[in-house]
Amino acid sequence: MPTIKPKQVAATAKSLYAGGLCCSEAALLAIAQGLGMESPCLPAVASGFCGGMARSGGPCGALTGAVMGMGLALGRTSHEQSAQPSSHASRRLVNEFREMFGAADCHVLIDFDPNWHRDDISAAFNRDGRRERCAHFTSMAAELAANIILESKD
Repeated sequence: MPTIKPKQVAATAKSLYAGGLCCSEAALLAIAQGLGMESPCLPAVASGFCGGMARSGGPCGALTGAVMGMGLALGRTSHEQSAQPSSHASRRLVNEFREMFGAADCHVLIDFDPNWHRDDISAAFNRDGRRERCAHFTSMAAELAANIILESKD
């Protein structure tokens, strides 16, 4: 497995997001690529986490995508293995993200109202810098996760 490069992962996440992937998809795929991993399941497995889980404004999609990405490197592959390395790394990521941005929920981070009518969501998302903020959260979540992966592998 190649050594993951956090700044490169962040740039890839931002580029994937700008190219049309949502936050969770971009964060997961950037980390997977940084780890040299490919799968037909990527980024599809992260699609339901966009916009705080199905655009509900819940847990930040960039953060959940990054947690999934860390699982590729630190997660267990059988019930006989300990879940602690992945759990501890994920908790650290959530704490660092929350400390950096003051929240971990989409609706707080980008002032998103999950009660907006479906047609209003896209228009509102493109106003008031929401898309740009989300791009930043996506690249930073991926970078934080890559740093934690590096430190966990040492």
